[in-house]
Amino acid sequence: MLRFSRSIKTLHTPTHFTDDIVRSNLMSKIKLLDDILNRISYDRSVLYTPKYKRIPQLITSKDTVRMGTLVRNFIDNITIDQAYDVTKQLNPKEKLGKVGLELFLECNRSHVTPLSTHLSVMMLDTYNRYASETGFLEMTLEELKVAQSYLVANKFVVQNEKDIDMLIDNLAFTKQDASIMKDALRELNYQLPSDDIIRVVRGNTMEDSIDVSKGWKYQAGVLDTNEPYLKSLQIDKKKLVTVSEPSLVLIFDGVLRDADKIQPSLHYAAKAKKSLLLIVNGDVTGDALAAITINNNKNNRNGNPSKTIILRYFDKDHDNTSIQENHDLVKFCQLPQGLGSIYSPKFSEYVPSSASAKLFFGSMESIKATTGECFLYNPSALQDENADNKSLQTTVTLNIGGQSEFEIDQRRASIDNVLNNIMCHGLSDGFIPSHGIALAKAAHYLSQQPFKNDSLMAKTVRSELIEMLTLPMDQALQNKFSLSRFARAKLVSNTMNAASFRYACLPGHDQEANTLATGDIEPWNKLNQTLDNVASFVKMITSCNAFVTRIFEKPKRE
Repeated sequence: MLRFSRSIKTLHTPTHFTDDIVRSNLMSKIKLLDDILNRISYDRSVLYTPKYKRIPQLITSKDTVRMGTLVRNFIDNITIDQAYDVTKQLNPKEKLGKVGLELFLECNRSHVTPLSTHLSVMMLDTYNRYASETGFLEMTLEELKVAQSYLVANKFVVQNEKDIDMLIDNLAFTKQDASIMKDALRELNYQLPSDDIIRVVRGNTMEDSIDVSKGWKYQAGVLDTNEPYLKSLQIDKKKLVTVSEPSLVLIFDGVLRDADKIQPSLHYAAKAKKSLLLIVNGDVTGDALAAITINNNKNNRNGNPSKTIILRYFDKDHDNTSIQENHDLVKFCQLPQGLGSIYSPKFSEYVPSSASAKLFFGSMESIKATTGECFLYNPSALQDENADNKSLQTTVTLNIGGQSEFEIDQRRASIDNVLNNIMCHGLSDGFIPSHGIALAKAAHYLSQQPFKNDSLMAKTVRSELIEMLTLPMDQALQNKFSLSRFARAKLVSNTMNAASFRYACLPGHDQEANTLATGDIEPWNKLNQTLDNVASFVKMITSCNAFVTRIFEKPKRE
């Protein structure tokens, strides 16, 4: 006899109403992360073994990319531990600690630094002591804005090539790293406006090498929606399509579906033994795509170098400029009649073919393309001084060599961090002293400003904030030089009183040291972003009246 029973299953969702204890629990994991980062920051390193690698990696505090990976894995481990141990989920400190850490990462957009954890912990600990005081947080954040305005007003730009070389020498781990970085910047005339101009990749030899490409960076890659077409280009094996010989260029306006619209062009390209670069602002599908695939395979069997490379055109990739209005691209492709050479099945009188070649086909010197992006090279088009487009750029590829995979990965991460994280943003937006020096000077500036009101609360807020802003330099001196507490306090005080923003009192220097000469500088926008993110996080935590947490079931083993 079958028996049935009914039951009601409810989700266990504890609700924590905000008070000092709840806020302290929310910060528990952030305090742990802060302790970890402060122990390995400011020229210290950590040995870390990723999940899928056998050899441990040496991660330095300057390598913010890998440090971010370490932090994400730290979060994942906490999540896994709580998923398999329900008692940890029931523990308010453990559960709220994970929630607080996730909120912290979300506010910081995964850009986690020792400064961001330090300021967040200090601000909330201070807020807990003065939570009953109305307006304490608002006054603190207002004072922090004053400090930020001081940093903006005093950031400095490094333009002199000798100064840039000197900075590279100080930031690089080895002379070999410094040499290849300076060579890369010389190729760009020391101009690095974005972080995608210099690429740092694994080399195939023990020696370093540099490849310089001057051309058009096309944001979209080879059409990747059809597997047979990709196989016809052999891109599934090589991952890269390279055409080193001059190619034909055809720009197609509309959806390419019918084979008769493209077959004459394919025959013309095959007969001329030239590849065809087909740029289409619509989709390529149906019989037309099948004809292109068949033609590529046929040419491969016959040893004909002709192949058709399809690139989709999206307005958003070109500053919302339609293909009919993109004069720079048309000029770069050297279409014979400019915009009039764009083929449209609806409006063009002729179909592109050998008979109408002089009306439609442009030329391209060489092509390098993947499914993600494409580089087009046309030296003759680059000679035109009127061609001024952000897609026209010099791309430098650094092929990093070494005696082992471990060495190559370490050098590659270090060089990429210096060039694309520090130099790129610093040369574009300006530098400020690092290691907490700039914040110490901002604290001194705050101490000299008049109070908006002569209340005890205003004095308390400023005193607490000044202490927060001076501690990062104190921590840096401890980690980097292992100085005593009194020696650190003296150096911080002397640095705050230094006349010039660039200069600081550092061990080993009889006089005030130029931070540019010592390499102790960082991009201004990185610090400014960190301060903004910390302010957002603190405001969010203090504005919540309750935190509702969920107890997840233990994952079932398959």
